[in-house]
Amino acid sequence: MRKICFWLTIVFAVALFSASICGQESSDPIAQTKQAANGEKRKSEKSEDEVQNGKAAEEKDEAQKEETAEKKDEVQKEETAKKTDESERETKPETENSGEQVLKEPNTTPTPSEQIKKRKKRPFEFKISAHGYASLQYQIGNSVQGSEQGRQVYRYENFGLSKGFNAFGSLQVDWQIGNFSVRGEWTPARYSPTAQRFTTQYNAGSTKFTYGNLFLSLQGNQFVSFSRYAQGLQVEHKFGRLGDLVLVTFETPSQIVTDVLQGNNSPGPYFLRRTPVIDGSEQVRLDERPLRRGVDYTIDYTYGSIMFATPIPPTSTIAVSYETVGYGGAGRFIGLRSNIRTGEGSRLGITFLTQNVPFTVTERAERFRDEFVGNGTTGPFLLQVRPVAMGSEKVFVNGIQQSRDIHYRINYEQGIINFLQPVPAGAIVIVEYFRAAATRATVGTLRMLGLDWNGSMGEIGRISWQFGMSSGGDRNGWASELRLSNETNRLAYSLRWQKVGKGFTRVENTDFFRNDSGLSAELRYNFLEGLSLLASWQSVKTAGGRYFGISFSDNISESKNRDLNLQLVFERPKLPRLQISHQRLKSDFGTGSTSTETSKAFTTVYLGYRIGQLSLDGAWERSDDSYTPSSQDGSQPNLNATSAETDRKRVSIMFQPGSKLSIALDWTQNFSDSAQQQYRSRATQRIFSVNYKPWQNLQISFSHQKLSGASSFSSLLGGTVLTGVAAGSLGGLGYGGFGYSLGTGYGTGFGGYGTFGVGTTTRPSYGPTGMTGWGTMGTSGWGSTDWGNFGGTSRGLTRQFSPFPNSPIRRMGNESMVTSFGIQWMPMQRLVLSVDLTMNSDKGSELVGSLRQRDLSFSGSWQVSRKLNLFSQFTRSRTTYLTELNDSLTLMGMFGLTWGDYSGLNFSLNFQRLRMQNLRIVNRVPQLEETNYNAITASLQVPIAKRWMLRVRASRLQNTSPAGVFGGRYRTMELEADLTYNITRNIGFGALWTMTKRRGDRPEQDYSASILRAAINFQF
Repeated sequence: MRKICFWLTIVFAVALFSASICGQESSDPIAQTKQAANGEKRKSEKSEDEVQNGKAAEEKDEAQKEETAEKKDEVQKEETAKKTDESERETKPETENSGEQVLKEPNTTPTPSEQIKKRKKRPFEFKISAHGYASLQYQIGNSVQGSEQGRQVYRYENFGLSKGFNAFGSLQVDWQIGNFSVRGEWTPARYSPTAQRFTTQYNAGSTKFTYGNLFLSLQGNQFVSFSRYAQGLQVEHKFGRLGDLVLVTFETPSQIVTDVLQGNNSPGPYFLRRTPVIDGSEQVRLDERPLRRGVDYTIDYTYGSIMFATPIPPTSTIAVSYETVGYGGAGRFIGLRSNIRTGEGSRLGITFLTQNVPFTVTERAERFRDEFVGNGTTGPFLLQVRPVAMGSEKVFVNGIQQSRDIHYRINYEQGIINFLQPVPAGAIVIVEYFRAAATRATVGTLRMLGLDWNGSMGEIGRISWQFGMSSGGDRNGWASELRLSNETNRLAYSLRWQKVGKGFTRVENTDFFRNDSGLSAELRYNFLEGLSLLASWQSVKTAGGRYFGISFSDNISESKNRDLNLQLVFERPKLPRLQISHQRLKSDFGTGSTSTETSKAFTTVYLGYRIGQLSLDGAWERSDDSYTPSSQDGSQPNLNATSAETDRKRVSIMFQPGSKLSIALDWTQNFSDSAQQQYRSRATQRIFSVNYKPWQNLQISFSHQKLSGASSFSSLLGGTVLTGVAAGSLGGLGYGGFGYSLGTGYGTGFGGYGTFGVGTTTRPSYGPTGMTGWGTMGTSGWGSTDWGNFGGTSRGLTRQFSPFPNSPIRRMGNESMVTSFGIQWMPMQRLVLSVDLTMNSDKGSELVGSLRQRDLSFSGSWQVSRKLNLFSQFTRSRTTYLTELNDSLTLMGMFGLTWGDYSGLNFSLNFQRLRMQNLRIVNRVPQLEETNYNAITASLQVPIAKRWMLRVRASRLQNTSPAGVFGGRYRTMELEADLTYNITRNIGFGALWTMTKRRGDRPEQDYSASILRAAINFQF
């Protein structure tokens, strides 16, 4: 504690000293500048006075000569005398003023009050802008009649109506008054961490105050730094050229989580352990090599799923560090960072950080709810928040509660639900659940102090020094780093020595920081123009293990690591780009009496060339894994030597002769083998896509993707199984899963998996929407994992590679294929027709087994006139489950029209009809189950006065499902009236009345409800 106080004293002394220097230097130049300006002004005024006095004297002499020499008429004499008097009166005050200014010259320095008065004021600015829509509804009366089960079905089918307060919409506001500004973004998506955020800022010139939902960061010292998304206050102050000061304080419920997953010969999706993920917070590594978002992988922050550009071999390790919410919180942070200029090209940095948390943080129990729309498949249905508390879920389909292991199965760790028989298309699936409670033990307050300095050493280069110290409980320790670097046109080098004490503790960040102690060096040398060599080497001791290959273990306390990386790059205009690299990672660690040496070596060759309209890219990589345990006491170790080899090849060709035609082919193959015949696998991914636009009004797209040798499930193409949210029982089917849009979405391009560590080229996306993007949809792998293993796995999926010599050989011959074809034609300016055909097949998927899907969709829209619009869609979908002997056929048709003005008289009509037939084999007896769905909705909008608007909507739904499981036969009628008074053009007040009735074969589920709500609407 004394050390902390001592260092704090130094920090504030330096800060005060810098502030005083800043004040002196900032005031003296201003005073000198103003004094010089006043002197110049006085000189110019004095010279003007002298010229005017001389002119007045000459005029007076001439007037006297005229009076004595010639006698003119009295009128001319009077005019001459008048001019003389006026000139004398003008010269007298000017002479007096000049004299006063001369007397004031000794007092040239203005007082502080005069400086404030003469300071230039910032222009006052007033600006307010908003766009979006928001509605706040409050229930002021309700009447629900029916049995207890009927009222429960009402709550499940009408979740929004049964709540007392509802908020929905999307609104963004930007407001500025003078130096004060407010920015807000409001989207009531319940589970998104950044759905509701705002910032307020006051800019006082050299000082800026910011409060709200911010990405707060203190960088500059690697030992004492952090970067978090939180609600807090940030103060920034600049001391002119001398430096700056940043103060932050915040309290965040977020937590840093690191998941380690093993590759399974598929591009994904790989699911993270906790969701939702804060946007942009993730850091992804593959075998210790950082990957780039949008090039090497794509991520869904809501569902925490990652798709890679190429299949990841089973001998590779994926590590993802990210920030998530609702994990107990991390306490109150207070941070201070100051950069002080100490000379030409040198800087001193001071950082102080304190984290004040209670001794134990327990996550608050909260119940979550997800809604889905069935699409004629068994799933999977992915929950937004995980892990799920075991046994806490309640699953309903059309208001009928389902039973675990009888109707569905659930993976609590991954939050995935799969039904045992296809869910009828259009059925409302509701899942209510608790997140698994987590308790995070802490040891109280953590205080940290950091000092860093960097400066120039002339021709030798630049030298930098960083120091960090932690204090609090058993976390007392220090860390230091010394780095020397230099860069010229031909040569650049960097030498680093780092030492981290045993008790040193750093604030968690998503940067994979480790307590490394040792030496490292980096070198870049340009032999010729376009030919360069890059080399790096390090030998360090690390607290904990590392994430590469088959050797990773969670219980490693310390490891010794030696890394070497060599890279030769040749790149010249109009010539092929060649890159050859070799990287070797080696780690030694021990557990008890057994020590283990593990290593991974990569050798990569990349060649890329563009010839006019044709571009070629190719890469080959070989990785060798070695896992060698040995006994320190001479006894026989439990494990024998284990090794594996993986060859990866990738070829990409793209031909684009113009804006009308694009052809792309991508081929990737992974082959893994072990010397002890413990593991052998081969995976090949082929992607072929064509986009052709022969005329301006016609577009044709084709895509074929095939992945063999990996577990996958192409049923994710259904769309609604993962992302479709039910808008209510009468809100329509929401059949986004069958209405595929055009485009190939090849946008991730060559460069995935770092193009085996070296790729830099990014492909353009040549589809308008990206229907069959291989980086985001389609071939999705799950690996050969067991449901029972998820509960005891703390870092995600169980490993597929086993180092035990007695493990059986695993040969993965699974296959998935996605083929899509689409046409969009505009025969007239107001008529659009489209056809989409998609064929999927999976063999051996862990979740959906083996299945085939064929989806055909026709859609069109016709704007008959300015007021009348027609639209229709027809979809045929067939799914065949080969292992469960299930076969389902779904036919869906839709027709609708709208007439009128958007803000005036308007009428709309929508009719939907769906039929699904499901053939199952039960005890060798075929059973045919049929679901029919009919829905018609009509709405009318009538302006009844200048500011009054009346909206009426009527709906009728009739559903026939298999009795007992999905609800049987029932019908629902709904009538809604909305009367709105527009207070202004953007703000309105309304009253909504909704009446709903449900009748069916099961009277205990019948209900009738009448709801009255008041609403305030904002539209910008």
